[in-house]
Amino acid sequence: MTHEIAVRALRGAAQKSRFMQACEEIVRNAKHVKIDDKALAAYADSLRKPAFIPDWHDYLSDRIVDRGNGQYIQDKDTRMRAALFELAQNCSINGGYTYKGADGKTEKWQKDGSGAAALLHSLKTLWAHAAVPGVTQHDAMIANAVMKKLLKDVPEQAFRDERISLLAAFAESNAVGYINYGYGLAKRGPDHFVFDYRTTMMLGESNVLAFHEDPFRKKILLLPVLFASYAQSEGVTVELDLPIPSDYRVPQTLHNIGVLRLSNGLAREINSGKLFAQDETAVTELRAASVVAVDRILERARTRLAQEHPGFRLEINHLDADMWFAGRLFDKPAEALDEKKQRIRTELESFGKKSGFREPGFKARADQAINVHTLRF
Repeated sequence: MTHEIAVRALRGAAQKSRFMQACEEIVRNAKHVKIDDKALAAYADSLRKPAFIPDWHDYLSDRIVDRGNGQYIQDKDTRMRAALFELAQNCSINGGYTYKGADGKTEKWQKDGSGAAALLHSLKTLWAHAAVPGVTQHDAMIANAVMKKLLKDVPEQAFRDERISLLAAFAESNAVGYINYGYGLAKRGPDHFVFDYRTTMMLGESNVLAFHEDPFRKKILLLPVLFASYAQSEGVTVELDLPIPSDYRVPQTLHNIGVLRLSNGLAREINSGKLFAQDETAVTELRAASVVAVDRILERARTRLAQEHPGFRLEINHLDADMWFAGRLFDKPAEALDEKKQRIRTELESFGKKSGFREPGFKARADQAINVHTLRF
């Protein structure tokens, strides 16, 4: 199967098994990326039952999190439906942080160094002005015009107009309908949800341009992942039978701990600060390898942890959070970290060193994620 055919199979997958088969095919034929099985096993065997799971309350409005201002939704089911809708809006524009600046160098849309903080600042602006599509705005054209006035601080090069258009689509009634329908499919009991691949793709119908343009479906796969972590703060259990949402952070972390090995050519390009196109073969290989590696990590660690902690089930949101926080440890030089974080980073880096893998000199800089110019993921 050629690379192009495998990507088409990925895009057309209606089941998780088909999605994973397409990713496996890309990995088998990859020229730029390889999975180090020994480092993978070492990392999987180091995982423990999470002591902390982020609730992502910062990503949610006062309707969902009680901040004492009278906006809090008292009914739990109504509140959780609203949370899923708000997180869908967050996920729809979660991406497109890097772009080429006026001097030709790669720039990042960020606030205090964080792309997620910049995104959240925009959403908070809409909340503060009661200009939320699908909540206080129910006409896409009007919502678009209002947001263009409110979000002038977003750089035009950072897909400002596209972000506004994607958010405006949530003003249409069918967007709310698909979110509510997917919520109902996933809900198996008062405090129990199961998000499988089909149900998650149904949620994606709420905003096709935002969620289905990317063959790896990163944005819509991220939605149940965030919702599952939030739901724990509501005393709700969420099972996820899903692939990892494959953005830049997951391959960055997997490479830094030795699970993903890059060709010298790709490492040089990343180190040079190259701004990649979304459909470059190396980008596709990195993302597919991340999906496959995390699925193997989850399977290996889940079995062991279920034996060690009866009743506990390791979920993809636990791994996603672990890799997100681990990735942050590589954003700065090791000497800039406190003693505890330095110790964790050293342990993470040891997995690849212990694996016995030998590669010629090049490794992508630890603080350099792959920069891709796209709002797709």
